[in-house]
Amino acid sequence: MGLGGYNPRTVNENAFHIERDGCEVTLQIEVPTAAIQKKEEELLVMARAKLKVPGFRSGKAPEHLVLRYYGEDEFAQDLRDDLVRDWLSRALDELDLHPVTTPTVETTAFARGDRLAFQAKFAVLP
Repeated sequence: MGLGGYNPRTVNENAFHIERDGCEVTLQIEVPTAAIQKKEEELLVMARAKLKVPGFRSGKAPEHLVLRYYGEDEFAQDLRDDLVRDWLSRALDELDLHPVTTPTVETTAFARGDRLAFQAKFAVLP
């Protein structure tokens, strides 16, 4: 769905909210809770496979020990970064937006396993 020929400055599409001011675009994205929880599980599976926790076979350590060895803050940061990268790419594809500048991303809300909201600002061709 492209924005070509669409006159209003704001468009609502799923979890995406777009504001256009000439060539400048502000894209606000709210990631669904189910997607956050799914990505968290994927990262935990990968961490379990890579981390060696004493007393446990590879991939069999409990979540709390995996997070202790991985680091709670590092895990949350990696989770947020992966979700932002995935959902920004998805929004750009679905909305047929082609940035000519590198998007500047700002996280507006983040609670691990529950909520992620962020906005990206970038320029597009007229």
